[in-house]
Amino acid sequence: SPPRISVESLGQPQMGDSTGDAFGRGGLYGGIAGIFSDMLGYHTVYGVVQAQGQFDEFGFSTAYINQRRRWNYGVAAQRVPAVYGFVQEGLDPDEENVYLRQFVRARFFDTSLQGLAQYPFSRAQRVEFRAGARRIAQDLQLIEQRFALDASGVVVGVFEPEERTEEGPAFNLFEGTAALVYDNALTGYTSPLAGQRYRFEISPTFGDIRYTQAVADYRRYFLLRPFTFAVRGLHFGRYGADAEADAEGNRYFNDIYLGQSQLLRGYTDVYSRCRNQLGGAGECDVLEQLLGSRIGVVSAELRVPVIRQLVVGNFGLPPVEGIAFVDAGTAWSRGTRPAFQRGLSDDPEERGFLTSAGVGGRINLLGFAILEVDYVNGFESDRGWHWEFALQPGW
Repeated sequence: SPPRISVESLGQPQMGDSTGDAFGRGGLYGGIAGIFSDMLGYHTVYGVVQAQGQFDEFGFSTAYINQRRRWNYGVAAQRVPAVYGFVQEGLDPDEENVYLRQFVRARFFDTSLQGLAQYPFSRAQRVEFRAGARRIAQDLQLIEQRFALDASGVVVGVFEPEERTEEGPAFNLFEGTAALVYDNALTGYTSPLAGQRYRFEISPTFGDIRYTQAVADYRRYFLLRPFTFAVRGLHFGRYGADAEADAEGNRYFNDIYLGQSQLLRGYTDVYSRCRNQLGGAGECDVLEQLLGSRIGVVSAELRVPVIRQLVVGNFGLPPVEGIAFVDAGTAWSRGTRPAFQRGLSDDPEERGFLTSAGVGGRINLLGFAILEVDYVNGFESDRGWHWEFALQPGW
């Protein structure tokens, strides 16, 4: 007989209604998530649905997993909309003495159907496979307001607003993924304490865009009571014909920013400092070497428990750990290569390793958010020692 599937858990439903926004759109907003399974946990269904105004902006994600035998397999489907609004204005290029103001809703739709399978060698190690079709589409909903101008540029008339939709590019893709995964890490209140984790993954993509994404992520945690010494090596990269730009110069992906706080601490504000001319003359040289389609990162961190979960009467102190760390990383693209040297390279085809070090702490806020506070120096930046804040658990 078929398995009897029942509700295992439901998330808190959210629902609301809007009568209109700056773009004249309203509708029903909300969502709910749930997990359904049979009594033995052999068959599990995960589901999320979300509404965000218009009927064609309805989104969902669902997956079915069969874990009855050693080979686990299933299917996953999703349709994820993303909507962004902005205003652009200026003289109408098609009409003389007309000022044009456009209210734009840029909509992206990510739709996929994939099969998946995994085989566990042990409780800690497994292989994973995933393959299927994916379509990424875009359109623009525009409300256009035109104003007639006289010879001196003064508004002398207003035209009736016009609405129209422009279809954007769409990409039909076939994606595959194979990964070897290991995880026996013991996780504390703010970061892992002992064990190791790794993930080696290759993900080719074919169709309208062709590229291959590679991940090699290894982490080891040595428990030296009461301390933990953690080390990490990470590579992420996109390779192939369309990984950066196609033959016509079209780019499908933004560069990876190595200065993100979860990658290379001490460089998070180099982008803004360069763009706003707040740094020295070499700050934009540093920024150039923080961007690329491929990155490599190594880190070492000493973790010291300062306060474990402590309750005294009705008063509780959140868990806190102190850290001391060093980070090093490099970013490169097609036409450049990493060089095993510290600092900026004089060779335009080479990228040296940028480095940082610092001390800080992590605090567990209310059991679900980890705040990291660092006093850090990005040695190739000219800012020197400074404070950085980020909501992120320890890697």
